[in-house]
Amino acid sequence: MSQLARQVALPGAVLLGLGSMLGTGVYASLGLAIPQASYMWQFALFLATITALCNGLSSARLATRFPVSGGTYTYGYELVHPIIGFSAGWLFLIAKSASAAAACLACAHLLPFGQPLIIGIVLLIALAAAANSGLKRSNRLNAVLVGLALAGLVAFLVWAKGNPVELPAADPEAGPPDPKRIFGAAALLFVAFTGYGRVATMGEEIQDPGRNIPRAVIATILTTALLYSAVGGAAAGRFFEASVADGADAKSLTLQSISAAGGAPQWVRIVLGVGAVAALIGVAFNLILGLSRVVLAMARRKDLPSRLAVIDEAKNNPTRATWAVAILACLFLVAGLRFAWEISAGAVLVYYGLANVCALKLPDPPKFTKPVALVGLASCFHLAAHVPIKALLVVLVILIVGFILRGIVRPPDEPTFEE
Repeated sequence: MSQLARQVALPGAVLLGLGSMLGTGVYASLGLAIPQASYMWQFALFLATITALCNGLSSARLATRFPVSGGTYTYGYELVHPIIGFSAGWLFLIAKSASAAAACLACAHLLPFGQPLIIGIVLLIALAAAANSGLKRSNRLNAVLVGLALAGLVAFLVWAKGNPVELPAADPEAGPPDPKRIFGAAALLFVAFTGYGRVATMGEEIQDPGRNIPRAVIATILTTALLYSAVGGAAAGRFFEASVADGADAKSLTLQSISAAGGAPQWVRIVLGVGAVAALIGVAFNLILGLSRVVLAMARRKDLPSRLAVIDEAKNNPTRATWAVAILACLFLVAGLRFAWEISAGAVLVYYGLANVCALKLPDPPKFTKPVALVGLASCFHLAAHVPIKALLVVLVILIVGFILRGIVRPPDEPTFEE
C-alpha cells in the first residue's frame, strides 16, 4: 500500500493546528459560550484549555509512537481493541464533519448571498478540490488564511479595547451560576481547541514526528488559549448584551455582528469580515485535510470501502478519501450552526476520551503520560455529560449506522473484528 511522504516541518505542523483552531472557535463559539457562562466564562475557557492540553499531550505521545495516518483510530486498533479503534475513527468523522459544516455555515452567514445551505455545499466542494491539489500548495493556502484571520482579530482588538463594554457584575443575591451552564460552555469551547488533532491524524506526513508533533501540539494550544482569552475579554460584554436582545440567535453572536452593532469604523468591519471568512474557510479546509487521512486509514483496514485508500501518486494525496469527506460534511449542513456544533462537541469529547484510554495502554510510557491521560479522560467524559442530550443521541445513532455500514463493506470471508 502506498505511503504518504513526510513533507511537513514544524512550522507547517503548527500552521495546520492554528488553521484548524482560529475559525469557528474565536469567530463563532466564543459567542455561544460566553453568554452561557456569563462572568464565569474565563473559568470555562480555563477548563477547556486544561482538557485540551491533557488530550493534546496524550495524542502527541501516541502520534510519536505511531506516526501514521489515522489518529486515535489507529491507536485504538493497535493498543486496545479493534472495536475501540473503529469507534474512535467513526466518532472523529462525525465530530469533524459536523465542525466543517458549522464553519461553512458560519461563513455563509457572513456573505451577502443568502441561502446558507447552498453556499455551504459550494464551499465544501471548492475546499475539497483545493485539498486535492497537493499538500505543499495546501500549506501555502493555509498560511495565507491564518495570516488574514490574525489580521481580523488584531483589528477587532484595537477597536474593542478603545470602546469597552463591561460584563454585568455578579449578583450576590442570585447565588453562584449554574455549574451545568459553565461546564456546557467549556464543552463548546473545547471543540474550538481540537485543531491540534490535525497534527496527529496527519502524523504520516510530519517530518521528525518524535520531536515535531509534541512541540506543534503544545504551541497551537497555548497560542490559541491566549488569543481566545484576549478576544473574549474584549468582546464579553458585547456578547452578553447581544444574547439578551430579543430574537438573538447564532448569527447575532459573532464578532462581526457585535462590532457592527457597536458602531465600529468601516475599516475594522472590513478587515474583520475578511479575517472571519478566511478563518472559517481555513478551519473547514484543515478539517477536510485531517478527515481525509482518517478515511484513508480506515479504508486501508477495510473498515470503509478499500477504493478510498487509493493515493494519487502525482499529488501525494488521497483524492477519493477527500471527496468522500466533503460529501459527508455536506450532510451535516442541514443541522444548522448551533446544533452541528453541539453534535461535534459530543462526538469529539468521546473521541478524545478514547485517545486517553489508548495513552493509558502505551507500553513503557514516558514520565507523567498516565497521570495526564487520566486527567484528560475524566475531563472529556465530564464535559460530554453536559452536552445537550439530543446531540448525544444523534451521535449514538450515527455511530450505530457506522457499525452497520462496516458490516456491509467488510468482505464476507473476513472476520468482523480481529484481536
